[in-house]
Amino acid sequence: MEEAVAVQDVRVWLSRVSMEEATRVLVGCALDDDSGGEPAPIVGVADDRKAVTLEGGRKVLLARVAGGAIVDPRPRRLLKASIAAARSPAELQEREERLALGREGIDSDKLASGDDRRAVLALLQKAAAKALLAYAERHGCYRALSAGGDAGLARAGARIFSDLAARFEAAGGVPDDMHWRRVWFLRASGQFREAIAASEVLHSGSIKEPGARRVLATVRMAALMDLHEATGDLALLASADRAGKVGYAAGPHDDEIKAAYRRLDALRARASKQG
Repeated sequence: MEEAVAVQDVRVWLSRVSMEEATRVLVGCALDDDSGGEPAPIVGVADDRKAVTLEGGRKVLLARVAGGAIVDPRPRRLLKASIAAARSPAELQEREERLALGREGIDSDKLASGDDRRAVLALLQKAAAKALLAYAERHGCYRALSAGGDAGLARAGARIFSDLAARFEAAGGVPDDMHWRRVWFLRASGQFREAIAASEVLHSGSIKEPGARRVLATVRMAALMDLHEATGDLALLASADRAGKVGYAAGPHDDEIKAAYRRLDALRARASKQG
């Protein structure tokens, strides 16, 4: 089976290898320039390693190929092997990180940085070892998965933090911040009913830290209002008000609580006009 390598990856590789290596590997491959035709055999490499010569004599500057790939039909996959050998230790580490995240169903391209990749991986590796994570580790993973507001990353976050909460509970108690982090991911991934069920703990009296109560209250309010907008159920607005009272008591001057109440007031006014 033929294997294809993106032209951009080939260009990076060419900048690192000798002319001898470039010629040995590329001659025998073919260029697929995304034009819709058959890949054209490569018969030569320019001295500056920025262009290739195709069968028939046409020379192609690789920087001008938008998309496209180099196809290697040989069983030994010489091109991929040479590219792998030319990677720096940092690139190899990044590749392993991305593969590990992919195995967990996480699209590493949606994470903002290498630090974010490593923060998520650190949590996943400790979770696999059934370890309970410290606040800084939980926060680093939460920040990495929530930063872009991506629903796919939020689904991964909901799964990760739900599993972690279950382990904390089995060990004797869930840290206050775990509740709102889990609920945030559930809501951000569109799982409104699950977010509402998970945030019922707000009214249990078990969350001692005022900041955690305030954040959980605002996220619970948002999930209740989201579900109201989806279903028209007015009882959800009353539940949102009840959650808001807890949040207001924990942080009466908080901007997020104020914004949540502005949204609640607008939804009440709309419901009143419609009713």
